[in-house]
Amino acid sequence: MSRSPPSFGEEEEEAASASFSRLREFFGRCLRKGHWELARACLAQLSRGPDAGEVEEILGGLVRAPHLLSCDEEHTPQKLAWFWLNALELWLGRADKLLPDILKDETEFLLLLEEFQKGTTEQTVKELYDAFLYSHSENRREKPSPRFSAATVSSLWGCLSQNPRLVQSLIGFLLVDDSHPASMEYNHYLLNITVNFLLDLLSSLQKEDEAGSTDRHSASCTVNQVFGVLSTMHYNTEVQAAELRRLCEELFVCADKGILPEDAMQACLLRKQNCGLVSLYGTVSSEKIRAQITTLKSPGKGSTPELCDTERAVLTLFYDPEQVNPWKKIYFYSISTGKHFLEQIVVERDPAEGNFIV
Repeated sequence: MSRSPPSFGEEEEEAASASFSRLREFFGRCLRKGHWELARACLAQLSRGPDAGEVEEILGGLVRAPHLLSCDEEHTPQKLAWFWLNALELWLGRADKLLPDILKDETEFLLLLEEFQKGTTEQTVKELYDAFLYSHSENRREKPSPRFSAATVSSLWGCLSQNPRLVQSLIGFLLVDDSHPASMEYNHYLLNITVNFLLDLLSSLQKEDEAGSTDRHSASCTVNQVFGVLSTMHYNTEVQAAELRRLCEELFVCADKGILPEDAMQACLLRKQNCGLVSLYGTVSSEKIRAQITTLKSPGKGSTPELCDTERAVLTLFYDPEQVNPWKKIYFYSISTGKHFLEQIVVERDPAEGNFIV
């Protein structure tokens, strides 16, 4: 019995099926040969084909196991994983699906870790990855929080001096968004790695200044390192209250001695959505300036005995030729005491003695 010829609709369906089959085979060949852009270009059509579910599983596998792909110096495993993660996100978007957060976080973290591991050991990489697994674990409260070896901390410090943004990106993935005491303690430990590094840099700058070092290039490099870390660092003013206050105190000392340009330093402390650190520095700065002014000795010759200690100290600031920016100190002191600026600095000269009288 002869078969009736297919209708027009059946012919079109068979042609479309054959077309999708050939495209699916071409997609597979591109993957085997490492033609990543060509393979990705097939996805828009394959998402409408009968094998869409299978292709989606393949994309997930490419993201999770990139080491099985053909890699080279330009296309490292984690770079390929990131490439296919973006492709998978677009694929899922066509079906109004969302990419799992853990998959995206892990892929990006491993990409950063791949860049970081170029100058470090496998043990350090393992410790960082274990910390990532802990921070993303649902039952982490039942586990002890990880701690890094001295070698790992040293590697992080070394990278902070060269590429602070990379280290801060890694730390950002390790922090835990949890108010549990164990989580807060873990965050405190991670965040203080950066603070301790900064304190070490600031200490070295002060020692060089006290020793009268003339190596301006070395000092300039250290200052740039400080600014680079300050502008990218993660911090928590509640968890790190004591440590951040000490950091601000050391920053003030370096700024007061002219080691750090204060305006550039404060610019590094600013954040678009968080002014906590620059606010803390302002508080510490006001306290230090107030202490400096109130402990100054008043000028001996020509001093006016009826003046209070604060007024004598204000005059001393302008008598002392070694004082830097006395107007700024008086201004911030006035703010901290709640007095009007002019109450402290309006003076007139005694025509007979040539002395200043408030």
